[in-house]
Amino acid sequence: MAHMFKTNDIIAYGAEGVCQITGVEEKLVAGKSIEYYVLKPVDGRSSTVYIPTGNQKLLEKMHKLPSEKEVNALIDSIPQIAPNWIKNNHERKLAYGKVLSSGDHTALIMMIKALYLQKKEREASKKHLGMSDDHFMKAAEQRLYDEWQYVLKMGKDELMAYIFARIEKNSAS
Repeated sequence: MAHMFKTNDIIAYGAEGVCQITGVEEKLVAGKSIEYYVLKPVDGRSSTVYIPTGNQKLLEKMHKLPSEKEVNALIDSIPQIAPNWIKNNHERKLAYGKVLSSGDHTALIMMIKALYLQKKEREASKKHLGMSDDHFMKAAEQRLYDEWQYVLKMGKDELMAYIFARIEKNSAS
């Protein structure tokens, strides 16, 4: 079977974050031979994730990491990306859940910006961001920053300083 990914590819996989594909293995499940991608998180966790190579829904959660040039272009575009606040709580949960699953960087930035602005607005009224919104913001930041840290070979503090400096430099020019 032809594979979308190959051994040693570095990819992002849903909540697992940045992983290396360490191989493709066949396992016997309920008397049937099934082929799996074997993923190991690059952050040093000892977990192993098995993704059936024939399960399209799970494969859609796997994507190649952006290049350094693509990450820098995304960072440069942050000021122009409009926040995506959805007033209806139920609709927001559904939409933000889909954004997290998709891994779409522009959509993640829209979501983070909307949640950040909502958080600031609520703090001004001495209120907190709702629990699910706080979860979505942290999960979106984690997903985006893990990938960018790996691509740019930076720690989180270094990455945040880099993002702010790059945006400030571009807004000054």
